[in-house]
Amino acid sequence: MKKIAIIGILLLATGMQAQKNAANVKQVTKITNLATCYTGKTWVLVKVERFGVEKPPAEEEKGDMLQLNADNTFVVKIAGVEKKGKYTRSGNFLNLKAESGESFPFKIISCEGNILKTDYRDGDTHNNFEYNVR
Repeated sequence: MKKIAIIGILLLATGMQAQKNAANVKQVTKITNLATCYTGKTWVLVKVERFGVEKPPAEEEKGDMLQLNADNTFVVKIAGVEKKGKYTRSGNFLNLKAESGESFPFKIISCEGNILKTDYRDGDTHNNFEYNVR
């Protein structure tokens, strides 16, 4: 009886470890292919999460967008204000530096197909933005 219990526990532990490994492989794949996923597309804001609450874009955010080009130029519209400039990438972090000198730090949370999820910090506020391809 003890042997059966031990075998059951080992099988359960092995299955759980296999699931963790599969999740890690998927995450590495996402990060490796990030730039290919988000460049050359125009992303339109469809959902905003602040303080754990998801909502559609507020009135001033309707029409907000993000375009990241392969030549490291960008166009972004945040709260209805459009900015252009160049961006740099470090891992899944982007720093958008506008022609005006302003910086817009974005963290790419995920990019899969037609959905881009970012974390944009506006001061101390995390703004989780979800975009769809236009």
